[in-house]
Amino acid sequence: MTSILYLDFDLQIECAEQGYRAQIGASPTGEASQSFTVPFSDAELEKFLVLAGRPRAPVRSGAATDVAAAQVFGGRLFETLFNHQIRDGLQSSLNEAERQGKGLRIRLRFNDAPELADIPWEYFYRADADRFLALSAKMPLVRYLELSSLHLSSLHLAAPLQATDLIVGNGDDIDIGTEYGFFRITAPTQAFDLTSFTNGYNGKLLMLVNLSSQNMTIKNDTGSAPTNRIMTRGGVAVVIPNNQGSAWFIYKGTNQRWVFMGSN
Repeated sequence: MTSILYLDFDLQIECAEQGYRAQIGASPTGEASQSFTVPFSDAELEKFLVLAGRPRAPVRSGAATDVAAAQVFGGRLFETLFNHQIRDGLQSSLNEAERQGKGLRIRLRFNDAPELADIPWEYFYRADADRFLALSAKMPLVRYLELSSLHLSSLHLAAPLQATDLIVGNGDDIDIGTEYGFFRITAPTQAFDLTSFTNGYNGKLLMLVNLSSQNMTIKNDTGSAPTNRIMTRGGVAVVIPNNQGSAWFIYKGTNQRWVFMGSN
């Protein structure tokens, strides 16, 4: 299988006098910046996180409602961060990447605004293209947050994303239950694989933080139950490093698979 080569589109997020500023750093087509404010109140963000992670039976009408809510949420995120010059810069970079026959890797950097790191940016939704950016193999989303001076407990996380320990076992059909969507992994004493998770339904978000001393490998489309399996970009295995390496997933009902969305 042919590997995809990428150009980088770096977006540095920093505090400003009124809200925040997004600054294009490295990109194929130059720099730009703009000011923005978070488009959600704390209550609105928590409400969405409850919807994304709440337990419920995967009925057709409920699944459609969840996807619509994710599109609205992700659309507001996209329009906030990719507006005016930043959006023009993104489109120019996409055009250049396509000209070179490459993908475009969006890298969000939160070192100067770590309080924004727990917002689920992986829900970026571009309405004019009718797609979530993170589901495109040619436009992966990666977040950067220096963890050397930042402890996981210092990040504010809404209650639905409260971290709980995850038992990975042999890596197949890992039981994530229905109550939580944010897990820490601490127990493994040797390198381990992840192949599948239970309790997926359309639009459900899952975040894992590897706090163990071992690397974990996310395997593509393997495991005992097909509807619990993981799809990675390009079908290649992804290695998540030890000591606070993290990974995000969303369950896609049309594929009946967990989709790997990104890592840091």
